[in-house]
Amino acid sequence: MQLLFKTLQSSEPMDQLVTMISAKKTKITIGGLVGSLGSFVASTLLKRLGLPVLVVVPTTAKAEGVLDDLVAINGSAPVGYMPPSHLHPFDTSALALGPLNERADAMLRFSRGERSILVTQPEAFLESCPNLDWIRDHTLTLIVGEDNPRDILIRELSTAGYHRENLVASQGQFAVRGGLIDIYPYGHEDPVRIEYDFDKIISMRSFSPTTQRSVKQLNEITFLAGLEGEGQKSRILDLLPKDSVIFWFGKEEINERIESFHKRAKTAHRDGTGRDEIDPRELFRSVDDLISNAPPKNQVIGLQISRGKQVDVDFKARFPDSFGPNVKSISDYLRGYVKRDYGITLTTGTSGEKDRLEELLFDDNLDQVRVTTPTISKGFTLDRSHQAVLTAHELYDRRKLRSKHTRFRRRAAQFDRLSLRRGDLVVHAEYGIGKYEGLQMIKVQGHPHESIRIRYADDVILYIRIEQFGLVEKYAGGENAKPTLSRVGTKDWERTKKKTRKALQDMADELVALYAKRKVAKGYAFPEDTHWQREMEASFEFEDTPGQVEATEDIKDDLIKSQPMDRLLCGDVGFGKTEVAIRAAFKVVQESMQVAVLVPTTILAQQHHDTFRERLASYPISIEALSRFKTAKEQREIVKELNDGKVDIVIGTHRLVSKDVKFHKLGLLIIDEEHRFGVRHKERLKQLKTNVDVLTMTATPIPRTMHMALLGARDTSQINTAPVDRLPIQTEVHAWSEDVIHDAILREVDRQGQVFFLHNRISSIYSIKGMLERLVPGISYGVAHGQMKERDLEKVMHDFIHGRYDVLISTMIIESGLDIPNANTLIVNRADRFGLAQLYQLRGRIGRSNRQAYAYLLTPPKLAMTNDARLRLTTLSELTDLGSGMKVAMRDLEIRGAGNLLGAQQSGHINAVGFDLYTQMLEDVVKKAKGEESDVLPVVEESEVKIDFKGSALFPLDYISDSDHRYDFYRRLSTSKDMETVNQIEEELVDRFGRLPEPSRNLIAICRLKVMGRVAGFNRITIENNLLAAELKLPSDPEESQKTLGRLVAQADPEEVEFKLSQPFELIYRFNSQESLSQAQKFLLHLTRKGILRA
Repeated sequence: MQLLFKTLQSSEPMDQLVTMISAKKTKITIGGLVGSLGSFVASTLLKRLGLPVLVVVPTTAKAEGVLDDLVAINGSAPVGYMPPSHLHPFDTSALALGPLNERADAMLRFSRGERSILVTQPEAFLESCPNLDWIRDHTLTLIVGEDNPRDILIRELSTAGYHRENLVASQGQFAVRGGLIDIYPYGHEDPVRIEYDFDKIISMRSFSPTTQRSVKQLNEITFLAGLEGEGQKSRILDLLPKDSVIFWFGKEEINERIESFHKRAKTAHRDGTGRDEIDPRELFRSVDDLISNAPPKNQVIGLQISRGKQVDVDFKARFPDSFGPNVKSISDYLRGYVKRDYGITLTTGTSGEKDRLEELLFDDNLDQVRVTTPTISKGFTLDRSHQAVLTAHELYDRRKLRSKHTRFRRRAAQFDRLSLRRGDLVVHAEYGIGKYEGLQMIKVQGHPHESIRIRYADDVILYIRIEQFGLVEKYAGGENAKPTLSRVGTKDWERTKKKTRKALQDMADELVALYAKRKVAKGYAFPEDTHWQREMEASFEFEDTPGQVEATEDIKDDLIKSQPMDRLLCGDVGFGKTEVAIRAAFKVVQESMQVAVLVPTTILAQQHHDTFRERLASYPISIEALSRFKTAKEQREIVKELNDGKVDIVIGTHRLVSKDVKFHKLGLLIIDEEHRFGVRHKERLKQLKTNVDVLTMTATPIPRTMHMALLGARDTSQINTAPVDRLPIQTEVHAWSEDVIHDAILREVDRQGQVFFLHNRISSIYSIKGMLERLVPGISYGVAHGQMKERDLEKVMHDFIHGRYDVLISTMIIESGLDIPNANTLIVNRADRFGLAQLYQLRGRIGRSNRQAYAYLLTPPKLAMTNDARLRLTTLSELTDLGSGMKVAMRDLEIRGAGNLLGAQQSGHINAVGFDLYTQMLEDVVKKAKGEESDVLPVVEESEVKIDFKGSALFPLDYISDSDHRYDFYRRLSTSKDMETVNQIEEELVDRFGRLPEPSRNLIAICRLKVMGRVAGFNRITIENNLLAAELKLPSDPEESQKTLGRLVAQADPEEVEFKLSQPFELIYRFNSQESLSQAQKFLLHLTRKGILRA
């Protein structure tokens, strides 16, 4: 890219433009600015003259394209964006987080007088914004080593509108923990952690809002400690340095946009929705004001077409050549430029695509084409200098998604499904089912200890010590399960576990038989990848994510084996599962075998049909869709051609499982959105050919499928990596509100986007349409539901996909798989009536580009909802981070219960012991039945090392104030099985909460003693009054036991160590230091490292 930029910035037209600006010419008109050439012009002004440049573009969509181009050319540091604060005249509602961050970043650039390129739109140009004095007064700089009173900083943040939280997850939040303050400033990509020693800042570091772990040390940070207030009368023009260049990108379209804004402002003012005391002409500048009467600054007016117009500089650029009738391939197209002696630069978005294209061009003897990254939005041709700048996405006729400039994303902290609330049922592996009553501080021999309080039958209260937290799991049972609390002191719980284990043993035997059957089954072994396969995969427009690469390799490895594939591919919505499936299908078709793709809805079948055809258009493959969009006659023809082997890939709904559908040679079955199908449909397809390879895809696997995947009854691949710059969906739950609906629709339409409005009642769907037309007039509405005639439904969906409707009002038929990147707002009416997996799938219809997407879940008043409905909606609003599909399935399991997970015979056992303990027991017996070593039941079978310490070992409330966080760390420490894990947790604690207080250091030391004690073979370790007493579990073999004792006696100092030859055998170690835990660790470390003791 830099070589291309260097060539363009030294061209003759560029020299003319630079000369005119240097000569202080204030108004320059340039022509022939096509494609992304204008971004190179703006970058040249910054590079050659060092002047700040304000680029004004007509729309948000064009701003995004220009920003991408500028970042591709200059990097992100010198590029900023000043979006409008509001897209509606007189709008005073709160700003969305994205614009808040961009504006904060832009205002800091203004206050520093930075030499940068700032992109803006007419609406932002028209409205008021804070003046420089306000910006400077509200700018805060923190420096390591300087005094900056902690209490004053907290007060400043609160006054500035920052919200105090337990954890910071998005801009505008801060958290306080002892000597640490976490701040997520507006206009910053990452939050910052500030460590204090009294009022002095001793450390600052950026950290990840997802993991809450530190990323990079900082010496200084500057941020805007305030939100834009009322009454500022400055404009962007007033904030610009005097030598700035204003670059109008497409003057005519900007004029139209400004006039449109003025009309809306007049209407709002007249209708009383605007501020009565201010006239629109006073508040919003006119076109003449902006261009003709602006303060003296260099103004460059860019025109795309210059023919017949007076211009000062003409680049005479044009769009790249179109594909003529004789051009049969991209290679032929490029050779056309080579023959005319053009230098060709081909830009592509990813390094992976660059490597693939260079390989293909080399094979076609076109290595003189320069392939470079990153890509630009649109290509252009300069005939004067014989340069052709092309883009891979335009050559392949693909849509370019934004890939670079999105910086301010909302990244939620990691979700823990094990978090407990008071009143939740829990399962203790030794005592059974009880009711969790929270963490409670109790005193043991005068020292405070934190414990879990659990209530059992007959109001028996047990306090579970910290080191035993790992024995406690949250209970999840059947949907209607109402387990009784266990009775402590009886053998009821042991009998329940024994009965469950016996039933599980029978199931494990069946499962092992299933493994054996799969191993002896014979399928078709496909060959290694062909040149066509590599070429097709090279044409993918995006760089494969690590998850896609791994999943693709897993599936290919399965296909080349002689055993039939049965693989579950789990990936969040929009993570690229379809592309992986297309590659598998293409591999199978090359062997003259057929592929069946089973999808749940007619609309999804049509969309998959279009996607498969587009991706495989260059190859002689017959692809058909079998759904109700086809007439009866067309369906009969497709069924006949399937039987005759003339159709290679068929994509269909439940119609595919009809008895009249027969395949000539079926090689692969792909099932999309598996949770929408019953077992009967899937088994019917498997019966078509017993050795067929099966690939199942889903974003939210049903619990049965997920559980079987955990057991290994089927192979699983997961795509956990989000595409570049994909943003989490902002999800809000509201009681029904016409104001919320009005604002949501208008905001999306104003940024040239589209809206899904889901109303799942056909009888009243047209009433909803009438209500919306009254509420938000002047935009277009379409209606789609399952009872429409096939052709009518197909037309509505086609029109919405192609942007002819602004809002689509529909039933659940949009739930599965639709991919419309321009639709980024979803409104769900009566969201309380939907299941969690359904809501998650619905939300997946939006957020498929790198625009911020919004989901509004509308409900009746809370009192009218069931507890399960409230919990589902709370879960979905919590799980906004990308890749939440598996987490949603796990929480769905808790809400709905395990149900009939493995058949009616097993559901009683699940309810009896809870899903988590049941799962552990099942996995254990399965491994043993397969002859494998089982290590999955430490909390059930393995006797833990018990540590008796007469001191305080806990996290004080003033160190970790949030009980959920304390519980989480206690549990993780209690289940740690090695020193590395304990050390990592200690590092995380210090990083997130500061230096460990003494009780917390004691707790970490006890956990280390447990790990070392397990390795050494101790049952119990007691530390008191400078003495360590340890019960040793000697080897059962007498000879090994004798050797162990011999090593101990030979190495022990008789003045420090003594032995009690009792049952159990006891070792006593005396030391002088007051640091008893530290000395105990050193002693055990000596025993284990020297090999004196080993379990």
